[in-house]
Amino acid sequence: MYRTALKRSVAVVGLLVWVVAAVAWAEPQRAPWWKDDKLKAEFGLTEDQSSKIDAVFRESWPKLRSSYDELGKRETELSSMVSAADTSEADVLRQVEQVEAVRSELNKCRTVMLYKMYRVLSPDQRQKVEARFRRNREGERRGPSRNPDQH
Repeated sequence: MYRTALKRSVAVVGLLVWVVAAVAWAEPQRAPWWKDDKLKAEFGLTEDQSSKIDAVFRESWPKLRSSYDELGKRETELSSMVSAADTSEADVLRQVEQVEAVRSELNKCRTVMLYKMYRVLSPDQRQKVEARFRRNREGERRGPSRNPDQH
């Protein structure tokens, strides 16, 4: 039971990574994965599923964006505090607690969003999405491939 929950959590985190990468850092003209025709075909995603996933994203995005902005602000404040010569350890600790509270809220919001997205997919689609995310993560860890014949 615990391993199943852990596998699901890992799958949700994988989906999270791809959602954030596809939406927040994608080229402006590129559609999110659930609207990309090639990926929709690869995963067997229906228009109804695509619409439902988009609705989940649109519902979650304002809170995600707000939390992300707040996290950046709090982290900048913490960085300034750590760099300042006159900041007390107690002040830094309070700021760290604020940073981590905002980070926790952001992660909760993302995880719930991804859970809702995940629930729209069939078991077969989940496996396809997870396999694709796994390949993407493995490729990112290896870095760009190099031709051994080039120096």
